[in-house]
Amino acid sequence: MIGLYIEDEGLKSELEKRLKNTGCFLCNGYSPKLDLIIVQGKDKGTMDTLIMSETNVILIAECGSDPYINLCYYSFIKPLCTHTLLTLIKGMDIEEKDYSHISSELFLDLGVSPGVKGYGYLKDAVNLHLNHEDYQIKDIYELIGLYRNTDAKNVERSIRYAIESAFDKCRIESQERIFKNSIDPLKGKPTNMELIYRVGDFIKIGK
Repeated sequence: MIGLYIEDEGLKSELEKRLKNTGCFLCNGYSPKLDLIIVQGKDKGTMDTLIMSETNVILIAECGSDPYINLCYYSFIKPLCTHTLLTLIKGMDIEEKDYSHISSELFLDLGVSPGVKGYGYLKDAVNLHLNHEDYQIKDIYELIGLYRNTDAKNVERSIRYAIESAFDKCRIESQERIFKNSIDPLKGKPTNMELIYRVGDFIKIGK
């Protein structure tokens, strides 16, 4: 995944319209799970942290004398041609599949309300799980937090609330169809990880 860590509101607005299905998203922070991060307008402390990380950094510099230009994987000097940047992103071939249209139907069948934040976070989580099966649940929370401009704890809580509210509705047939006998009968509800992984597996195997 590619993170765009941008302060220029005009540039953010222009890029946001053209990022769908590129494996790239605007974020408000950094995660080591990002394949690459594109940075513009960040302070020295932030830049030092990014340069020392294992993630490739593309810098959008204000001028040719920026001291970080030679330390980054690649750099642009403003003004930036967004077409050039998007061409570079797409050329990295990390396009991701979007499973939201399938997962949304499953979550609605299970009784998850589309009016709660956890509904959107669950769809994000299934997409991340299916596109990056090596990610642990904590990585998924962290990346959703970056993408949705919140923190990992809020993502976890919101998903837990969505699950508890849904399973209180007792959609027994849908629950049995998706989970079969895998839910702990003493708890009566799946954990966040169990729901995300099970819905992802259900989509993957097509049944």
